[in-house]
Amino acid sequence: RLAEVAAPPEAPRALSWAVHRAFSTGARSVLLSSEATGFLSDAMGAALFGAALSLLAGGVPADRIEAAARTLGFAQGPLRLIDELGAVTTLRRLRRTFAARQVPEGPLRLLSDRLAGQRDAARALAFHVPAGQALAPDPELADWLSAWRAEHPGHAPGWPGTDPALALHAALVNEGARLIAARAVQRRSDPDLVMIRGFGMERTRGGPLFQADLDGLLAPMRAMATLRGVSAALWTPSPLLDDMLKNGERFF
Repeated sequence: RLAEVAAPPEAPRALSWAVHRAFSTGARSVLLSSEATGFLSDAMGAALFGAALSLLAGGVPADRIEAAARTLGFAQGPLRLIDELGAVTTLRRLRRTFAARQVPEGPLRLLSDRLAGQRDAARALAFHVPAGQALAPDPELADWLSAWRAEHPGHAPGWPGTDPALALHAALVNEGARLIAARAVQRRSDPDLVMIRGFGMERTRGGPLFQADLDGLLAPMRAMATLRGVSAALWTPSPLLDDMLKNGERFF
């Protein structure tokens, strides 16, 4: 449903648009991004999955995280998405994205440890177990997480009590603003398109930036002020957000 074409800055614009047209068939959406910034889907996915893993490491139950994502309009929670996309592949992409932005791997330690020792890496599941042709929440996850937090207190800061849905939304809004400020997107709607077409957010609800326009930036910005101590990379507000809040501006 979504294809992304990344091209280096020196690539002829006509060539980029020719590739864009070649992929623009049927119901597929196509985005153009700069190779220097990495794929937009990787950046927005890193925000979603990094925030979810931070919640989990902080002691928020897995089912509450999944439910919080669904209140934002996601068809599946981020932990379910990690396993459906392939936990090993997702971890590899997250590491690449974090390294490119020189972001500490803190939130990824939990996922890495969870996958350690898996016999079949290609079929490894981090948070679910097979249930016929579907997946079901792993009933042993809660006990494993409790032991992991006790063993790795440096990677498991206490959660400050912020609503999980607000925490996820704030991370996505912040990343979308960062991409806009970096001119990594062709249109301001591109981060929302990535989340709707690539990650299953409900189209009628709109993406995270559209939702921020509807509900206002004040709540996400207040959440970031609290959560930046949990993960500065995820929740330190983009200067663009500070300017928007100060001037009463919207994304659209």
